[in-house]
Amino acid sequence: MIIEKILEHKKSKIKATPCNSNRASELGHPCLKYLVLSRLKWQEQLLTPLSLQLVFDEGRIQEQAVIRDMLEAGIQVIEQQRFFEWREYQITGHIDGKILLDGQVYPFEVKSMAPYIFNSINSFEDMKKSKVWYIQKYPVQMCLYLILDNKERGLFILKNKVSGELKEIWVDLDYELTDEAITKAEKINEYVAKNEIPEKGIDDEKICPDCKFYHICLPPVQREALEFVEGAELIYMLERYEQLKPLIKEYDEIYNELKERFKEKTVVIGNWLITGKWIERKGYVVPDTKYWKMEIKKIEK
Repeated sequence: MIIEKILEHKKSKIKATPCNSNRASELGHPCLKYLVLSRLKWQEQLLTPLSLQLVFDEGRIQEQAVIRDMLEAGIQVIEQQRFFEWREYQITGHIDGKILLDGQVYPFEVKSMAPYIFNSINSFEDMKKSKVWYIQKYPVQMCLYLILDNKERGLFILKNKVSGELKEIWVDLDYELTDEAITKAEKINEYVAKNEIPEKGIDDEKICPDCKFYHICLPPVQREALEFVEGAELIYMLERYEQLKPLIKEYDEIYNELKERFKEKTVVIGNWLITGKWIERKGYVVPDTKYWKMEIKKIEK
């Protein structure tokens, strides 16, 4: 009863909001079509699923906790959530804050993340080359904040959202990355001015299925194949699929973290025995084949 009320309240706050500018936090997105749709078709976006909204809310809580810890540790934090705007390129953003350190002022951003991502990032280059596509947006966001604030150096504070471990990543302004973002903003603005949308998106199976404009951007062949069916049992199975999906992700994250920590070790922790061994897999060649890959996407409007 109590949990249901909390979840209903959170769900009631999920809504589409106008996007009248190029947000610094989004300009690192690899799909130009997505960024133009965000400006021109924001009313038609799929609403964020409650399961994902809970993840976002938790991230904000974690980030606020880091800033609180900074203040309690005597670190001078100023200009929290300061608004930036670059009218020439219609770029806007809100930075988490700035710190005063050794007489200098440095913009900073706090990012909480899963353990396996946290462990993979130890430098600015790691962020730019991350295999997790949305992590690649962070460097662009920071570089835009730096150039808007006329600063050469900024700071990412990363938090492992499971263990609470912290890590600092210092960033020197990357002019090439910034120029790429500005060029992308100019292209977006051209499409918006003409009220036009790019014909093609990136067509990336790792990114597209979770896009809030996926229902608009379906290739014609897929759009023609749409079929509407009914069935309470199928709906129940899909709802359970949606409920269990975050648990699968959490399972994978925890398993990968444990595997990394206890590689080549045999340990006892409480009532748990952890062992392992190396498996050698011989290479082989298989004939060409094809298989059907299913994707499931919940549509909420």
